[in-house]
Amino acid sequence: MAELQVMGLVRVAKMGEVEAVKHNGGVLFRLEFSVACDRLSKEKKTDFFNCVAFGRNAENFGNIMKVGEQVVIYGRAQIDEWEKDGVKRTAPKIVLSQFDKIWPPKQQEPSVPANDGIQESNFNFNG
Repeated sequence: MAELQVMGLVRVAKMGEVEAVKHNGGVLFRLEFSVACDRLSKEKKTDFFNCVAFGRNAENFGNIMKVGEQVVIYGRAQIDEWEKDGVKRTAPKIVLSQFDKIWPPKQQEPSVPANDGIQESNFNFNG
């Protein structure tokens, strides 16, 4: 059976803390966060997805990304299942495998005239 692969341009909506969890006798970093994705329709709706990252991805995403920033995420979709108050519940989750931060365009510095606004006719170079 194949996995459902996910790729999307999203904004970070909620950021958890990177935590170290015990795993196979060692430590594995884990980060839970959520992302927002606008629908491509006339309806101005936004969908939110819970995500999780592990290991180096968790460390890097936690250090680099901030709420509101754009990012392209790559991963796989999975359905989490749990029971609460006797009711079985499910929710989709994206397991991050890679990400690319979308850096904002650099602000251009105001251009300054090469002669700093001084007219050459103000100087007598002939002595």
